Amino acid sequence: TSGSAPNFGAPFIWAADRGAMVAQNSWGYTSPNVFQQLVLDGIDYFVANGGGTVLKGGIVIFASGNNNSEANYYPGYYENVLAVAATNNRDVRSYYSNYGAYVDISAPGGEQSFADDPKGVLSTVSGGSYEFFQGTSMACPHVSGVAALIVAKAGTKLSNDDVKAILMTTVDNHYPDNLSTYAGKLGTGRLNAFKAIQKAQDIANAPSVDPVTGYTAALSCPNTNLTWTKNVSNNDVMIAYSTNGNFGIPSGAYIAGDAIANGGVVIYKGNGTNFSHPVPKDSATITYKIWSVNATNDYSA
Repeated sequence: TSGSAPNFGAPFIWAADRGAMVAQNSWGYTSPNVFQQLVLDGIDYFVANGGGTVLKGGIVIFASGNNNSEANYYPGYYENVLAVAATNNRDVRSYYSNYGAYVDISAPGGEQSFADDPKGVLSTVSGGSYEFFQGTSMACPHVSGVAALIVAKAGTKLSNDDVKAILMTTVDNHYPDNLSTYAGKLGTGRLNAFKAIQKAQDIANAPSVDPVTGYTAALSCPNTNLTWTKNVSNNDVMIAYSTNGNFGIPSGAYIAGDAIANGGVVIYKGNGTNFSHPVPKDSATITYKIWSVNATNDYSA
């Protein structure tokens, strides 16, 4: 309305309501610890309601920022987005890129010594031509583009969290090329488009398994009581938990206590419809995931 700040959360709602699956965001606030709640609410809405008829939920991807800082720059710092740091042509953190434990993944952002330096990333400009630029704004679209390719390959078999997991678990390890100062602060690694699309293709080729329905988690200290309705094929289910919200894509057979590569610990595998999990005492937040699984160990989203 006239005289008030624009609501930058509204586009997320508009896009989700029209079936958008991936929200690419090369922008952020210019000071740390600053945000609009309406923006965070819009992001939450897109994550919960995006995806249209193709993907179960939307994925929101943000540039981490160009402040050479570990401070909390929103919206990249927000837990419900995928935050992207920038690397140069040697897989080293670009000198300007923000970093921190909140960063989920790195991608090429360039590192220039002068304007239009070809060590940047070739980008479109007005008038239909191209120039080289640098920034986490250059890195972020790489991740968003690969996310879109993943959805194109296997969207109907995936959730938004599956897309995030594929992106984060098919990376190349760039930490040996970076200072120990940045250990764990540049995400899981540097984006690898080929590996990510290959993983999506593997999932697309696997038999379809319907997920459970009516999944609930209710805290009743010291336990979390989990309930669900099995799919129409009466497949078994598997449940895992994570203390940092990250999960890998399950592959093969598991039993309770097994770790899923790249995130998550299995707490239940069976044919029931409820399970009570003792909450680990040293964890502030617990995230659970549940999959249907068939006799040949193919998993649902």
